[in-house]
Amino acid sequence: MTYEKLTRYLIHYLEKDRTHNAIMLTGAWGSGKSHYIRNHLIPALKRDKDSRCVVVSLYGMHDVLEVSKAIYFELRAKWLAKDSEVFQTGKNVVRTLFRGASSFFGIDMKSSDEELKQMYESVDLSNKLIILEDAERSSIAIAELLAYINSLVEQDDVKVLIVSNEDAIIEYEWSEPNKDGERKKLYTTETMEYLRTKEKTVGDTIIFQPNYADSLKNIILSFENKSLSCFATEEYINEIIKIFRIRRCGNLRTFIYACQKTIDIFENIKEQLSQEYLEGIFYSIIAFSTRIKTGVFPDWDGTENLSISLSVGDVPLYRFCYDFIRWQKFDDSRVQAAIEEHRKIELYDHHGYKNDPDFAVIDDFHVHTEHEVITAIKNIEDKLLLEDGFPFFGYRILAHRLIQLNTILELDYSVCKERMIENIKGKAKEIDGELLFLSAGEELEGSEKKKYEEFKKELLEALDNKEGKSSFPFTYDTKDLSRCCSDIIEKRDEYISSHSFFPRFESERLFDVLLKCTAEQINDFRGLLWAMYRHAQKGDYFDAEASSLAALLKRLEDIEKPMSSDRIICYQFSLLIKNIRRHIMQIS
Repeated sequence: MTYEKLTRYLIHYLEKDRTHNAIMLTGAWGSGKSHYIRNHLIPALKRDKDSRCVVVSLYGMHDVLEVSKAIYFELRAKWLAKDSEVFQTGKNVVRTLFRGASSFFGIDMKSSDEELKQMYESVDLSNKLIILEDAERSSIAIAELLAYINSLVEQDDVKVLIVSNEDAIIEYEWSEPNKDGERKKLYTTETMEYLRTKEKTVGDTIIFQPNYADSLKNIILSFENKSLSCFATEEYINEIIKIFRIRRCGNLRTFIYACQKTIDIFENIKEQLSQEYLEGIFYSIIAFSTRIKTGVFPDWDGTENLSISLSVGDVPLYRFCYDFIRWQKFDDSRVQAAIEEHRKIELYDHHGYKNDPDFAVIDDFHVHTEHEVITAIKNIEDKLLLEDGFPFFGYRILAHRLIQLNTILELDYSVCKERMIENIKGKAKEIDGELLFLSAGEELEGSEKKKYEEFKKELLEALDNKEGKSSFPFTYDTKDLSRCCSDIIEKRDEYISSHSFFPRFESERLFDVLLKCTAEQINDFRGLLWAMYRHAQKGDYFDAEASSLAALLKRLEDIEKPMSSDRIICYQFSLLIKNIRRHIMQIS
């Protein structure tokens, strides 16, 4: 039932119902029942300046006398007016209401009707709805409370809305086992009494269905805070609802708490943060609030500046937020440190690129217009002007898509390529090259496959070299081959750990050099390959490793005439071909 339909139903109950029954509205704690009453029902019940309802919380009340007092105070506060505005009503309407409250006001209920008339005439319950909230949270026996309400609705014709979480009222117990050892789940004696009394008192029980989108928006705007109000859009509200679903929480009081803490933290931050980081603060505080509102405040679990485990998804909770919420202290010096650490996480995040809207268009280009795709490419170009403009681990799929779009749209991707190479330069310590190019480009064929492998090779070379030039120690001179082999073997652990060795050679130039080599030089080269691959197995090198070896192998196999008139050199080439075939099998 929508809020509008629920409100129409309750107005109909107030104005036209003649059953002498109360109505119960039941729903989980914090689901927004009170929010609905304050923001939807009460405004709808107003006529001119006259409110047609009185709201009383039963939370913590111990007897029906307290209920009567509370209702009287609410009525006196709202409707006690000047003589000309006093409502005239019969004593029968409110006799039950004050039956237990007379001693509180120093009035003897045995007094004459005339003596009680002054009190009766100060309030009017006709055409008004008494809303009793938190029925399950009172200390009054529920059967006694319902009997009291029954007197109001049946004897005095008062309209009452009981607001509760009935799941907290109804209790169960297990029966004794039968002959087969089976037990049945049964109502407790107290619950049975409650249900019998409820059947006599309550007409309809309405299951409250919260409109979280509406409630969350209203709560945000109720704080009248400029920074927080930015989150009152449909897009942000949907994200907040996702967080609640992930955390399996629907408690609006928790959300109100999170909003207050967020505002307090925003006001303590001296420097101006981008909307992206403000979002992260808000989302993480919402997620963290759902944890602490369970009654357990978790210890800090994270790095010096942020924690993923205390938040939700990949949005970290900053340490300065945690300290403020737990200890009410704010250390402004921690803000920039947390932002910087978060920035690095995003930059090196293996999946962070998926959140980029322009990348999403490029990745799914086949369902977008040409204009949308070209615009997204231009936006990515601009982002790549900054090192942290686009996450590194998105480079592999970005390169893949750029090459495809070059074929389909004749799109020039050279600007993106240059900026990607420049950004990734010298970051081999921070980025695992194997993960960077894990499973991308497999479906490309022909010229696209070749372009991708070249793109990939350039990125890997830049990754391993701060200067951005090939650090490979070879001048492609036959006289330099033996020295090069010795130098590489000496540093082979570095090449092996980077998962890339042979693609560093320029295949055609290497082939030309080998054709001019002596038997000894070819033997040295074979020794180099043996040193690099003798213990290698599948997964030790990137896919390009086998491809690069295969390219050289094909050139050696396809040569028409003998490698040399020197049969020892020819023998060395035959061994080299066998060695390369074996190494390809090892790493494939």
